[in-house]
Amino acid sequence: MPGPSTPEPVIRLLARKRIATGTLPVLRVSDLDAGYGGGDPCCVCDEQINALQVQYDVQAPHRRLRFHIKCFALWQLECARLIEASGASPPRDPRATDDDGSMDPSNGSGGSLARPRVNWLGPAFRAL
Repeated sequence: MPGPSTPEPVIRLLARKRIATGTLPVLRVSDLDAGYGGGDPCCVCDEQINALQVQYDVQAPHRRLRFHIKCFALWQLECARLIEASGASPPRDPRATDDDGSMDPSNGSGGSLARPRVNWLGPAFRAL
């Protein structure tokens, strides 16, 4: 079974397949949560994210997605490749705001081009 130690080309292929089948959306993420894994499977590689690994959570439309960092990064690269190839405006993370709190990417603050903001939930995350 593939996991985060799987070579990047294999994980990218898995991400492409999941995007093609609609299992993963094409989405530019600007906000994600992080905490220790709780045994949930990664949305790209299907490998369990255990308590010794950091799990990255993304709120996509209608569901929450969980990733290993490597799988998240490669999924985002595939999303960027598809968005650029289509020439379309990418769907944005529904919780995304610009640095000034607005949703307007044309206000000069960097908007959707900014790096994702990570909310570190730490060990207390699993206690809730």
